[in-house]
Amino acid sequence: MLPQEAGPFGRHMDAVFEQFAERFTSFRSDQPERMALYLFKTQRDYIDFLRQFRIDGTNSGGIFVVQPKLRAVATWVQGKSRSETFRTLQHEGFHQFAHRYIGPTLPIWINEGLVVYFESGILVGKTFRLGLADARRVRAIQNAIEHDRVMRFDRLLNMTADQWRQGLLGDVGRAQFLYDQSWSIVHFLIHAEDGKYRRAFETMLYLIADGQRVHRAFATAFNSSDTRLFAAKWKQFARQVEPDSTSTVISRMEFLA
Repeated sequence: MLPQEAGPFGRHMDAVFEQFAERFTSFRSDQPERMALYLFKTQRDYIDFLRQFRIDGTNSGGIFVVQPKLRAVATWVQGKSRSETFRTLQHEGFHQFAHRYIGPTLPIWINEGLVVYFESGILVGKTFRLGLADARRVRAIQNAIEHDRVMRFDRLLNMTADQWRQGLLGDVGRAQFLYDQSWSIVHFLIHAEDGKYRRAFETMLYLIADGQRVHRAFATAFNSSDTRLFAAKWKQFARQVEPDSTSTVISRMEFLA
C-alpha cells in the first residue's frame, strides 16, 4: 500500500496500542524494537508475502507470526470494510501485544477471550470504547447457560492450545462458542460488580507471566480454588448482560451500508 493509504490504519493501531499499554500497566517488555505490522493491498500480496516464510495464509483473514525471521501482524484491505480491517488488526494486534508484554504462556482461553474483548472495542476520536457486548454473542451465552451447554470452567481453565485447536476443527458452532464463552468470562472478570474482580484478574495474569501454573495462579489471585463458585457467579452475571447500544447501532449501520 502507498503510505497515504496506510496512514489511517497506522494511526489507528498506534492509538489502540496506547490503550493496550494503559490497561496493562504492570507489564513491561524487554524487547525495545517496535512491533511490526504488514498491511497489504490485496489478499494475493498477503499470501505471497507469507509464503516467503513457509506460512500458508490462504484461509486466514489476518495473522500474528512469531518466527526467527518474522515477528509481525499482517493482513490486507481490498474487499473489506474499514471497520472489518480494524477488527482484524485489533484482534491480531492484541495477540502481538500479549505475547510481548504478558508472555507466551498465557492460557489459550484468556488469550482468545481478551482478544475478542479488545477486537470488539471501537475507537471514537481518541477514546477507545471497551466492554461492548455484541447481541449475537450475548444471546449465544445466555442460551447455552439456559440449556446447560457451557464448558465447565475447570476444564476451560486447564485447556491447552492443542486442545483448543482440536475444538476448532469440530463443529463450527461449537468452535465459535469457545470464543464466545472465553470472551464472556473475561467480560465478567473486568466488569462484574463494578470491577470487583479486575485487580485479581490482573494479578492472575501477572503470576502466569511470572511462571506459575494457571490453577495455582487462579487460586492465589482469587483466594480460592473453588471453580464451581466462580462459575456460578459468572453465570449469574452473564444472564443479566444486555447488548450494548453502540455495537448494536454500528451493526445495523454496516448492514444497511
